[in-house]
Amino acid sequence: FIFGLIWFFIPNNLHTLFTKGELSNATCMIFIPLVFFYTYRWLYERRKVSDAVGIVLSEFLISLCSVHMAVLVLISLLIFSVIYALIFKHVEALSVVLLAGLSGILLFGFWIYPSVCGDDSSAYSTVTMERYFQDIAVSLNPFYRINGNDSHYYFGMAVMAVTLFGIIASKKESRVGFICAIVLF
Repeated sequence: FIFGLIWFFIPNNLHTLFTKGELSNATCMIFIPLVFFYTYRWLYERRKVSDAVGIVLSEFLISLCSVHMAVLVLISLLIFSVIYALIFKHVEALSVVLLAGLSGILLFGFWIYPSVCGDDSSAYSTVTMERYFQDIAVSLNPFYRINGNDSHYYFGMAVMAVTLFGIIASKKESRVGFICAIVLF
């Protein structure tokens, strides 16, 4: 419950729901923690089939809401799993997580092809993709978002401070997530 409240009150999640009003992306944010919960359980705890199925179903639910977000989550899973495989030398765990995430998206394949290859007015244009790569100062500047500038993605100075502190002070197991956050940044 506490982690759910924290996740809901992350400024970017609130911004997506209340300022932009994008219900599909806001709904995706419900399932993103599930993907990483099942990934964590697969990599660190049990390695049971139910965890791999949880990754597939969570990624499928994200795909139902937004193919765009599902691909971004899959890229995040890839980065997280590669860092885990490099630190812990468990390459087989990497392959299962990636296959499960990809399978979740492919279950929704009947909609992926038309949504990506549609009518050339797709949301996956190069203009849209250019907004994902920006200067570090822009990603950390809260005044862009406060002044109503929606064209930039805000990573957050508090998140960056927690991430840097986590890399320095965390144990080997949790350091993977902090390194992944820096790579995504």
